[in-house]
Amino acid sequence: MQRLSIALLLFLSLGALAVSTDCSGHGTYDAATQKCTCNSGYEGSDCETAICEDECQNDGVCTGPNQCKCSVGYDGDHCQKVNAFGNPSIELILGYVIVVIASWVAGNVATKIGLPKITAYIGVGVLAGSYVLDIIPQDQLNNLDVIDKVSLAYIAFAAGSKPIVGGRSISTVTFCLVLFTFSLVTLVFVLVAPHLKFTQGLSAAQQGGVAILVGTLACARSPSSAIAIIDDMRAAGPFTTLTMAVTCVMDVLVIFMFAVNNLIASSQFDTGGHSSVIFGKSIARLILSSLLG
Repeated sequence: MQRLSIALLLFLSLGALAVSTDCSGHGTYDAATQKCTCNSGYEGSDCETAICEDECQNDGVCTGPNQCKCSVGYDGDHCQKVNAFGNPSIELILGYVIVVIASWVAGNVATKIGLPKITAYIGVGVLAGSYVLDIIPQDQLNNLDVIDKVSLAYIAFAAGSKPIVGGRSISTVTFCLVLFTFSLVTLVFVLVAPHLKFTQGLSAAQQGGVAILVGTLACARSPSSAIAIIDDMRAAGPFTTLTMAVTCVMDVLVIFMFAVNNLIASSQFDTGGHSSVIFGKSIARLILSSLLG
């Protein structure tokens, strides 16, 4: 009986300790009821959830009483306004300026020792990122989205301005590269999928769906890197032209492949029984879009 009483007291003591008494800093703890009385604007057993009377729109997150943290491209009290430039902080702007200057200096140094400037740019980016010096924090990267989009647009125009000749050889090389890379990577992933933690619980069909997505991503190339290296090295000639053309064509082809294979993979995870209908409609849209250009 004595042991039972001691065990019961110990259990009650541990239970009391398990209950948070700080109420997340947003309420007052009542020892008699062992419950939190939340301040205005908060709710939950530990007063951990902020209340926004008007819902945060466009994927915004309620972070405080009637305070919304907006996603990239939106602004306003409830994230209802479009703002393409985001909400960059002073620290982010200064960090970006530092990275740009450091990249320019490092690029000039790389040129003197016979390396492409993009090698230095990547190195500076790794050092300035959140995993090393944290000059540009991870949670602030979304506010640089407009720079990312402008850069991608410039790369697309730069790639499109390159002359493309030798259509048959471009098609042959592109087809062989895509077929070899996609087949090899997909096959290897199918073989190792049963031994990977994040795919062990999946069926064979689902593992195959993931495998074709991985194989598709392995086919992706970087036109920006190719353009940077070609310009830095002042490369010219038939092989350079072929390389640039194949890189650009593969990039477009991979987008189409990913769209199709993503539909196939998603259908293996669909539990509503409508996968075939969704897949058919999506394929029809892709074909129609391709015909319309």
